[in-house]
Amino acid sequence: MPLQRGNPSPGLLRPDGRLVSGRVLAALRTEYGELPSVGDHRFRDLARFLRGSYHCAAPTVETVNTVEANGTSFVVSSGSPSDGELVVLWAHTDGGETFTWPTDFTERARQQSPTPAHTLAVADKEAGASEPANYTVTVSSSERIVGGCIVLSHASGTPVFQQVGGGQGADNQAAPAATSITTSADDTRVFNAFVRELNELVSENAGYTSGWDGHYALETGTPGSVSGGVQSKAFPTSSTAAGTVTWDVTNFVTTSNRSWRCFSVAYEPPAAGGGPDLAPEAAIMAL
Repeated sequence: MPLQRGNPSPGLLRPDGRLVSGRVLAALRTEYGELPSVGDHRFRDLARFLRGSYHCAAPTVETVNTVEANGTSFVVSSGSPSDGELVVLWAHTDGGETFTWPTDFTERARQQSPTPAHTLAVADKEAGASEPANYTVTVSSSERIVGGCIVLSHASGTPVFQQVGGGQGADNQAAPAATSITTSADDTRVFNAFVRELNELVSENAGYTSGWDGHYALETGTPGSVSGGVQSKAFPTSSTAAGTVTWDVTNFVTTSNRSWRCFSVAYEPPAAGGGPDLAPEAAIMAL
């Protein structure tokens, strides 16, 4: 029986349906004093249980949910995160807003484009044993909003935030771009996001940087239009410069001068030592 996210099957099963070895069970009980179910993120993060015998994989995007709104708040689906997974909320707004985030979320960055101001912000938290079906973010004034919620497994809980690298768009800049961010740990996942004036995407959910995983690119209509998007890429080794990250210019209307803001945020996996680069499921099979 294959492992599936949220699968309540007994924790004794390997991905091929056979029993997990005693070494794995002992490591689980030593680390947590219990045997998590197969669907628990702690079971998937086997490298963490084995105390560094294997490299951790980069943080994995489990769910992506989005919303387009108009007002002083937005409500986005939580994606039903498991205990210990990382929940990352994004806000892209038409105006110079501040945000009141749900309980236990920490704002990591909030930056604005040149006049006319548009705001891009990100906040995160480690999920608890029980999370709501939706998260509500309050906005300081009524605006058009693109909001996103991305759930990560295999991401470090404390600290989860590494650094921000950003670029600020001036008029005549058609495509958002961010200056380089350099990783400080192996298997880091770098997220890059933008906010841009008006709803002038050629196509939604398109225009991602080549080689990056696209999560969303959306726009919301007049009056007070805005567009926003998020993409990410895993970098296997530390001290790697992501380079300038530029969204595909062909997916932005170029007939008008538009302001934008774009920055990158890096999330690291739990600490692990040397060994072969094996995903948790592969590590189970090797025991």
